[in-house]
Amino acid sequence: FDPDDDPDPLSFSWTLLSVPGDSLVTQANIVDGTSAMASLQPDVYGEYQVELGVSDGLLSDSVAVFVQVINRIPVADAGIDQNVKVNTTVQLDGSNSIDADGDLLTYQWSVLSVPVSSNIVEVENSTSVNPSFLPDVAGEYVFALVVSDDESASPGDTVIVQVVEANIAPQADLQVSGALLAGTLVTLDGRASIDDDNGPDALTYAWLILSVPTSSSVTTADINGQNTNLASFTADIAGNYSVRLTVFDGELSHSVDVIVLINDVVVNQ
Repeated sequence: FDPDDDPDPLSFSWTLLSVPGDSLVTQANIVDGTSAMASLQPDVYGEYQVELGVSDGLLSDSVAVFVQVINRIPVADAGIDQNVKVNTTVQLDGSNSIDADGDLLTYQWSVLSVPVSSNIVEVENSTSVNPSFLPDVAGEYVFALVVSDDESASPGDTVIVQVVEANIAPQADLQVSGALLAGTLVTLDGRASIDDDNGPDALTYAWLILSVPTSSSVTTADINGQNTNLASFTADIAGNYSVRLTVFDGELSHSVDVIVLINDVVVNQ
């Protein structure tokens, strides 16, 4: 400011006095160097000294200021916990790691713990943002991520990968009972079907008529209890009826077919 505002309006002049030893910033990098509000973009961390000179056309004054440019520590983000199956490739994700200064980050992943019988000792491409590994046994795997901006390293962030055994397909079992005569009820029994690992969901059942004798009007829609483990249908004429049972555990399925021979008269079966 100028106490007497005389003889001329204030003029401004910004001068770069010193920069850190490895800085490439020069006087030419000062933006609006003759205005009241100037700016300068530092290129390295350290101390910068800038002088402001003001003049009223007759008298002048100056003052220097030191600007200490410091590095902010980056923050690692190892991603969300995952649930996968054995022998399924797992990709880790550190892409949400940040550096408040906008510096380029480097990544370092490490293995903190694995199941006792696992042979995993490191992740593939452990210095990439998205490394991967192939879990060899079921259990809990814990990984840590540290990011660096070449000045400072972040505290480690961890991610947990829960690995379960691969799903085992269910086994359909189809039994047929009844008089097996034209015009009588044929019972379809899938209750002996099994799912050794009981999952991931409870078994569901689906019955399907694949083929019927010529002139028969029986279709899948005629099956009573079409989505249960115990179903039935009425054979309208003699001949071969082909029936399929499919069981599904929410992920995998298995089907079994059977030919049901229907007679006009009672015969030894």
